[in-house]
Amino acid sequence: VRLSNFDKHFSTALKFKYWDLWKNIANYSPRQISNLSTMFGELIGSRSLPMTMLKVIEFHSLDTKSVLFFKLMFMKLFQDCKEEVVLDLFSKLKLETNLHHKLKIFFSQAFETAIEPIKRLIKLACLAMTDSSGM
Repeated sequence: VRLSNFDKHFSTALKFKYWDLWKNIANYSPRQISNLSTMFGELIGSRSLPMTMLKVIEFHSLDTKSVLFFKLMFMKLFQDCKEEVVLDLFSKLKLETNLHHKLKIFFSQAFETAIEPIKRLIKLACLAMTDSSGM
C-alpha cells in the first residue's frame, strides 16, 4: 500500500493484479474471496487504488462469487471509512455516469437488508456520485 502511494507504477500494477484476480474469481474459495475483498476494500479506502478501476465491471451480470466479492469489498469500505472519506471516494465518480448508475443498482440489490448505518453510508455515496453542487 505504501509503495502504491509513493509511485503510480505500483498502483497500476495493483490494478492489473486486481483485474487478473477478478477474472478468475470463480476458482477461489469463499475464504479466499473474503480475504481478497477485504484487501481491495482497504486499498480503495486508503486511496491506494481508485474507485474508477471498477468501471470495467459489469455489475448487472455478476455470478454468485462475484456478488459475494463486491458485497464484502463494499461492506469493508463502508465499515472502515469515515463519512468524509466515503464522500471523497464516491464524489470522484461524478463524471463516470455509467459506473455510478451500475453501482446504485448493485447497492440497491446487494444491500437491501443491510443494517441502518451501512444503508446511510450507501445513500451518502449515491448522493456524492450524483451531486453537482460541488459537495
